[in-house]
Amino acid sequence: MIWEFQEAFNLKEEPLGRTNLVEHKIETGDSDRVYVPPRFIPYALRPAVEAEVQALKEQGHIRVSSSEWNAPIVLVKRKDKSHPRLCVDYRALNSQTKLEFYPLPLIEDILYQVSQSKWFSTLDLRSGTIKYHWMTTQYRSQPSPPMKDISSTQ
Repeated sequence: MIWEFQEAFNLKEEPLGRTNLVEHKIETGDSDRVYVPPRFIPYALRPAVEAEVQALKEQGHIRVSSSEWNAPIVLVKRKDKSHPRLCVDYRALNSQTKLEFYPLPLIEDILYQVSQSKWFSTLDLRSGTIKYHWMTTQYRSQPSPPMKDISSTQ
């Protein structure tokens, strides 16, 4: 089945694209800016972090920003004990974001729909980056840059 739908997979490690079908909008209303100072990055891990940030810049996933809003990067240990995963701590921004509510399907309906399935699969979405790189954010609703330049934390 993978070979039949191989165009849906990034088998050649090519840069991932973006969709222009939908744009993510962050509504913060009249709230004050959110600024959380950068967290300490161990000196031994800084070259790896800088390389990851540079790669994300080159791929067009992040950009340099002069915004007053800030969310710190966080290094999270992987289960396989390999290099840490680079994440962004958006908890402060999320506390200022207006919630949007959408109707979700009932779990009973979902289970009924998959009850006749013969194949189930889990996929590693290449470091989890697909979650936040495949969709653009409206520029005017970008209160927080994805990451501040980590050179300011050294």
